[in-house]
Amino acid sequence: MGRLSGDLQRREQQRINITRAIISKPRFLLVDEPTASLDLKTKDAVIDMLLELKAAGTSIIVITHDEHTLARMADRCLHLENGRVCQQLQ
Repeated sequence: MGRLSGDLQRREQQRINITRAIISKPRFLLVDEPTASLDLKTKDAVIDMLLELKAAGTSIIVITHDEHTLARMADRCLHLENGRVCQQLQ
């Protein structure tokens, strides 16, 4: 499998996973690196889908290193080092 087809599969899998979450209308969702390895357009689409869930009342915890995702989604941000909160931003 080439890099392009692998990237496409990853992008589509992320969208499918988020779509499944939207359909099930969870009260709580924990997502780990939901936009990892995605291009900016696809990142924004995934974030938009998560924001739809949030607007519908789902509480979402996002674990990420991606500042773009943080900037678009975070109401509160905890920075952890060695398993401890070392900084909290609102």
